[in-house]
Amino acid sequence: MLRGTRTATAALAVLVLGGCAADVATSTAVTGGEAGEAPLERLEAASTVPEAVCAAEVRTIEVAVEAYQAVEGAAPTDVGDLVPAYLSETPRHHDVAVTAAGVVEIVPAAGAGCD
Repeated sequence: MLRGTRTATAALAVLVLGGCAADVATSTAVTGGEAGEAPLERLEAASTVPEAVCAAEVRTIEVAVEAYQAVEGAAPTDVGDLVPAYLSETPRHHDVAVTAAGVVEIVPAAGAGCD
């Protein structure tokens, strides 16, 4: 649950930026490649994703789930519940799963490189 103005402001900033945190991490974490090739293209061509990108996306989803729960009063059933109101786009490397007990888990998407 979100508490305090600072946390709510930080959550709002992440929600407004949506997937940008992962893109920023991608831009700074990936080096090399062909001249003129965008960092994201190099990243998607790799078999694994840099840990910083995975961590940034997980944190972005966590904040979106917390905001969803605060506003909706219930947990999201899948990542589709978060897009576009809580996330600007569907996460590239993770999915949201809900256990039988109603616990929200952020899990790596199949073949997305964040294991």
